[in-house]
Parts: sequence; C-alpha cells; structure tokens
Amino acid sequence: MSGSNTAAIIVAVFAVLMTTSVWFLGIGEEQPGQKKAKAYHMKVHYIDAFQLYDVIKLPKEPMFMGEANDNHVTWALFFFKPYCGACRRVRPVLESLAGLVEDTHKLRFAAIDCVKYRVFCEKEKVDKHPRIVLYSTRGGRDRYQTAAWSGMLMAWEVFTWFKQMQYQSKIHKSIIWPTDTEVAEGLLNFKKKGLTQVDHVINDIATLNRTAYLVDIKFALYQGLVDSVFKGKSELSGSRLRVMLKWLEVVNRAYPEQETRDRIMLLHDTLKLKKSWPIDDYEAAVKEWGGIEVTDNDWEFCKIKGPGIGGYPCGLWTLFHVLQANTNRQQAADTLKTIQAWITMFFGCTECAQHFNAMWIQDKGDDQKSDIDCALWLWHAHNKVRARLYKEDDTTTGKTQWPEVEQCEECFDEKARNGTASYQLTTTDYHKEQWREGFVFQYVQEIYCYQSDLLPCASFWDPSDDGKEKDYTWQYIGIGTLCIIVLALTGWFVCYDAHGDDDDENEALKAALRAEAAGMGLGRYDEGDTSHDDDEGDDHEGDDHEGDEGDHDGDQSEDDDGDK
Repeated sequence: MSGSNTAAIIVAVFAVLMTTSVWFLGIGEEQPGQKKAKAYHMKVHYIDAFQLYDVIKLPKEPMFMGEANDNHVTWALFFFKPYCGACRRVRPVLESLAGLVEDTHKLRFAAIDCVKYRVFCEKEKVDKHPRIVLYSTRGGRDRYQTAAWSGMLMAWEVFTWFKQMQYQSKIHKSIIWPTDTEVAEGLLNFKKKGLTQVDHVINDIATLNRTAYLVDIKFALYQGLVDSVFKGKSELSGSRLRVMLKWLEVVNRAYPEQETRDRIMLLHDTLKLKKSWPIDDYEAAVKEWGGIEVTDNDWEFCKIKGPGIGGYPCGLWTLFHVLQANTNRQQAADTLKTIQAWITMFFGCTECAQHFNAMWIQDKGDDQKSDIDCALWLWHAHNKVRARLYKEDDTTTGKTQWPEVEQCEECFDEKARNGTASYQLTTTDYHKEQWREGFVFQYVQEIYCYQSDLLPCASFWDPSDDGKEKDYTWQYIGIGTLCIIVLALTGWFVCYDAHGDDDDENEALKAALRAEAAGMGLGRYDEGDTSHDDDEGDDHEGDDHEGDEGDHDGDQSEDDDGDK
C-alpha cells in the first residue's frame, strides 16, 4: 500500500472519530428551527470597594480589564447580597446582557457585594436589593448615578428597563440590543452552572413529572384545530376565521417551543390565503400541515382518571395557562382576550363557554392589563370552574381547588394553614382570602414555564434543577488522547511506506544495472554483497572484481583520450 493511500485511510478514520465525538458531546448542536446564540465576549465584573471609585465613579485609567473605560462608557452596576433570593433571580439577566451587548465602548456591567462592602453600598444610597444603577459622566471624567432599577423580578422587565433607559437617552443610542430569544438563551445557559438557584414554592419539585404538560398542550392544540371548529356551519369564514387566525398568532408568540411556534405560523399563513374555508378544504389543509388525531390514551399530564377528570378540557386549561405564562406584560391582556374569544367560538361545550363568558363579565376580564393580573385572573377562573363542577356536576369527581396545600404551602395564608383564621380552609370552594396570590403567581409560572425558551418564563425555570451542567472533561481528555494516537499512527505509516517506496526504487536501480552489465557481457551484477552466496562467494568475488577493475580502467582510458 502506498503512503498516500495509507494516509487517506487514517485521515478518514480520524474524521469518523471526530464526527462521532462531536455528536456525542453535542458540540455545535442546534435545535430545529432555532438560531445559534451569539458568542459571549463580555462578562459582569465583580468589583471591590476600591474599584467602585477608581474604575466606576472616579476612573483613573481609560481602560479596565482590556476594555474601554473612558467618559463615553456607561456602567450598569448591580448591587446585591449573596443570600438574597431576589438578587439570584436578577443576576442571570445581567450576565446574559453582558455577554450579548455588542458595543462595549458605550455600556459595561459590574456587580458589588453589599454584605462585604455594606458601608460603600450605603454611601451610594442603596437601601434595598437587588438594585441596578447606571453611572454616566456629565461631560467630564467623573461618573454619577443617572438612573436606577428596583422592580419586578422578571427577566423581561429588567431587559425592558434597559431599553427604556436608552429611549430616555440614559444609555447611548448606538447600543444594539439582542432579541428576547437571545437574552433568554444566554440567561438559561448561565443558570445551567447552578450559581443562581432560588427557593421554589413547588413542594414536590423533585418528584413532579414536569415534562408531561408539554406533551398534553400539543395534543390540546391539535385537537382544538379540528374539534367543534364548524359547529354545524358549512364553512369557516368571517369573525370565526379571524378568531382562529388570532389564536394561531398567540400560539406562535407564546408557545414554549420554537419548532411548534414556527410550524403553527405556517398553518396561519395557509389559512390566511382564503376568506372562506369549506369543511373538506379546511380539514385537508390541517392534515397536510401535520395535524393528528388525539386518542384518550395519549394524555399524560391530563391522564383520564374518571368522568370529567383529565383529557381534552384539562389539556385546554393547561394550554391556556402556558400561553399566559409565556406572555410578557405588554401582550398579556391581548393573550387573555384571545383565549376568551377562542372559548366562545370553538369550545365544544356550549354551556361551559356561556359560564366562562358570564365569569368574564362578572370578574372584569376585560380590565386585566398586566401579566400578573392576567395570569391570576385565569387561575381564579379555573378554580371557580372547579368549585362549580364539584357542587353541580355529579358526573365529575375530585375537583378540588388548585394548587392543594401539599403542592404549595406558601400559596395559602399561614393562619388558614394552621387553623387559626376566622374561616376554615377549604379545598372544594374558592375563597379569595385563603390565598397568597403572589406565591400563587410564582407557582403557576414555575409549573408552566418548565423548559420554555421564551424570555417571560426565563426567570422561573432553572435548568440546574435537573442537575448540574454536564462535565465533559474526561471525554475531552480521552478524545484528545485518541486524536494524538491516530495522528502518530498516520505519521508512522507514512514514513514506513515512504521507506518501502525507497526500497522499491533501489530494487529497480539494481535491476537496471544487472541488465546493463549483462548487455556488456560482464556477467552478473552483484553490488558486492556475497553474504547470501557463501558457498560460491570466493569465485564470484574474484571474477566480479576483475571485471569491475577492467571496466573502470577502460572508462578512465576513454576519458583520458577524450581530454587529450
């Protein structure tokens, strides 16, 4: 085998090994329909008291840690306390932004520990945590506080505040912000390190099957596309088509999985092509898009446990909660109103839709504005439905208030839990006074934000709950060692085959010399090596030497004659 062929084989084996290694480690892995995150190039600098003055407030040098620190730079300084759970919720947002903001000559990020440097934090008039303060110059060298944040502990809210500060000219206009999806991805990647774990209100988080709801919301979505869409009508058109299109837009915006969001928009664009869809055409379009028939055995989170328990209605309520949980403050009211319109038009139980609309009017669903208000309104409505069914519907069983005390102790008023309240805690009827709604909101978000890739949910799902980030150190060492061995073998085989090629060339030269010697009648060419012919060596040696000498003499004579 030639050296080039051997090298080609070794290189091919090396390529296969590396491809397998890349697949095993997930290097460069990209989910379908998902953009790659931007590469991180910055970080939050954790400073001490001296750097608070020498770097941020009264900068002495135009550079700090390899980046600009002149009077064009605005610093976003995060005041935190390590034991503060709220601070641990905000920190990943800062880490994500620090890694994604492109213009490091205009905006940089830092953090200071207000336990270790308490006096200095107090001098900066920081009396509550977490707090983010912008420090900018006023034309000179020194920096002053120009804006401060201390608001809702949600990633979307923090990110929105930074963009608002830019709008108010407190951050340079040249800053180009990353997308919500990029911020969420950077935030979740940081959380995987397990550095910002917070206390959960879910009591049984370790044993809860938190992925099952992702299965059921997809089944509910699919069934909702074919169940009671026409309600006796021959076509989907007018206001009903408009509500369906609006519903698909909300799903595209708030579904917790990129691939489904992209696919649902394809269906939306298809349905938008016509003003009227006859039944056969609509069903064919949904089938071609990829709709499936859902059976009673498909449900997981909403497993059917008896009459009225689980199945499609449960899947729909879960989908509604998920869409609301994944909607930001500006779009929360629109999502809730779209859910109400969809129930009115397309839910198969007409009586149920009527009850929901009566509740919508009575409890002022139209007046809900913020993401918290809308999420809690939907939770109120769900529990009121459960209470009504418990009292009025003999075909249903087990409709208790949700969550139960065993699922979320913090969601209930402490006096109600320990029996010292003026009322008795009930699990079958809705009583507003027994609930602590701030914790209820957190519970709902923690349940329905699990594995979401959207920014409104990023503050409530911590990937490190599922285990620390995988450590591939030994795999890297093993693969590196394997690569070195393969390269060494490649070099050895190439050198070995090259030596073999040299031997082949020598043999060819010997053959040519033998042929030349035979043609001149000089007998056999023997290159002087007689070790293989011991028995006749003396005779051959004498003959050959004589022949050689005569030949050389003759050659020399000819040369001499020629010179003369």
